[in-house]
Amino acid sequence: MTAIEYGKIDALEQMRKTGRYNYFRDIMSRDRYNQIKEQMKDKPNRIIRVIMSSFPLTVIRRDIVEKLEFGMNLMGVDTDFFQKCINAGIPTYADLDVQTLHLKGIEENRDIDYLINMAFHDNIDTKVNYIKSNPPERQEIFLPKVK
Repeated sequence: MTAIEYGKIDALEQMRKTGRYNYFRDIMSRDRYNQIKEQMKDKPNRIIRVIMSSFPLTVIRRDIVEKLEFGMNLMGVDTDFFQKCINAGIPTYADLDVQTLHLKGIEENRDIDYLINMAFHDNIDTKVNYIKSNPPERQEIFLPKVK
């Protein structure tokens, strides 16, 4: 999961002011993700508050979409959106039971086979769709369910 836990005060302040974060310091590790999920194993859902998460599988209430202007900063659309949520006092959450891959620029990415193999290894169903666009052709990966 590409997310920053809400308790990371330094990351929260940096996102609030600049819309940026230190990926290697702030992003939740797979070990931390598994630790939190294990701690919450007896709860009916595993939803945690986050500073930000990646955008590929984000659910946003309509009133929030209408309230915030979508834009982009140096880190992307997702970090711009989450910075605006922080500054508007809108809490954001992540569901630890939902898994997806966040792939950027895969038309230029030679490591796509590695990512698909990793998804296969973790029993994540994948489907590659080729979308015809004005050059270059672009690929999108959809991960419909986790077994």
